[in-house]
Amino acid sequence: GGVVHRYSVSGLNSSIVVKNTQTSGYELSLTDQNKLVEMSAATSITVTVPAYSAVSFATGVQILLVRGGSGGVSVVAGPTVTIKSANSYLSLNNQYSPATLLKVDTNTWYLFGNIEFNPF
Repeated sequence: GGVVHRYSVSGLNSSIVVKNTQTSGYELSLTDQNKLVEMSAATSITVTVPAYSAVSFATGVQILLVRGGSGGVSVVAGPTVTIKSANSYLSLNNQYSPATLLKVDTNTWYLFGNIEFNPF
């Protein structure tokens, strides 16, 4: 159970970005598609990308991530999931670092943004 906030975005017809704040390890759900998931904790936590068989995200879905707390945030692939990123990095670099997950195939996602090697 996270807290949902809505923010206006100027220049867009939909004009809403929804933020889902999580304070412990979290598995993405359909309600996160095309939204912002803030991972905010003082200790290291993970966000898990589930297999299509568990959560049927459509190809093309984007999920914005941000490291809201001082604790590390790593993106973890669920069973049968492949996450492709530069240098195979899967952690958000610093507090307030953003990243984006983009689904490109049934169980394949790209992760890009301010990411680093998994430090924990």
